[in-house]
Amino acid sequence: MRRKTVARGFRGSETQTIDAKGRVSIPPRFRRVIEAGDPDWETGKRANMVIVFGPPTQNYLKCYTIKEIERIEERIKLLPNGSKQRRALEKIYHALADDIEVMEDGRILLPVKLRTKLGLTKQALFVAASDQFMIYKPETYEEVEGGFEDIFADEDDDFDYESWLPELPAKSETPE
Repeated sequence: MRRKTVARGFRGSETQTIDAKGRVSIPPRFRRVIEAGDPDWETGKRANMVIVFGPPTQNYLKCYTIKEIERIEERIKLLPNGSKQRRALEKIYHALADDIEVMEDGRILLPVKLRTKLGLTKQALFVAASDQFMIYKPETYEEVEGGFEDIFADEDDDFDYESWLPELPAKSETPE
């Protein structure tokens, strides 16, 4: 019996071509995470996800699985009704977002308003970030996010970036 591989999070980056109708193929390894994160998905059905295009200053699309967007929505509900933060986050994650269905061939249709906002015409860069991924115009990513020079500018040449990782809390020693 073959063991099914479980997609635990988004990893990697890949540039994909956008066709004339605005369809773009999601990297195959991202598709498995989207499927695993859609409680209603099953083999033969289309997986669903959410794209947040955000405020005018956001120059990329944030893409979430259904499970992850539900976690974000639960966190928003913890904020006081009518608070500035709750109103802003509700607008970002609801009014400035779209439900997207992944086609059988692994492509999504990027709505015109999203392509226009980012200036996406021929290519889209998919960039993983564990529990989400972003879609950029490749040139924008290179200009704004591409390099590490500014991130490591204050560090020594032999700096170990793993030193930034916090320690995990100690696991309970009580038997399960």
